[in-house]
Amino acid sequence: MVNPPAHAINQLCWGGPTTTKAYGPLPEAILFSGMSRTSIYEALKRGDLTARKAGRRTLLSFRDLEAYLASLPNYQAGA
Repeated sequence: MVNPPAHAINQLCWGGPTTTKAYGPLPEAILFSGMSRTSIYEALKRGDLTARKAGRRTLLSFRDLEAYLASLPNYQAGA
């Protein structure tokens, strides 16, 4: 899968480059992070990520998602 350019993600997730959201549903979290749906649910199950429920919707904090991604180990070629 080819990742869309950052400005396309801004348009899709936040309605534009100047608007920001604190929380978003799973499809937006997938676009924001580049992670799969399964990977996000596994991180939730392990307690690495937390989510909020609004009715039937599962909302994830983009700040928490960004912190989780930053905590992942760096790629090391040949390791």
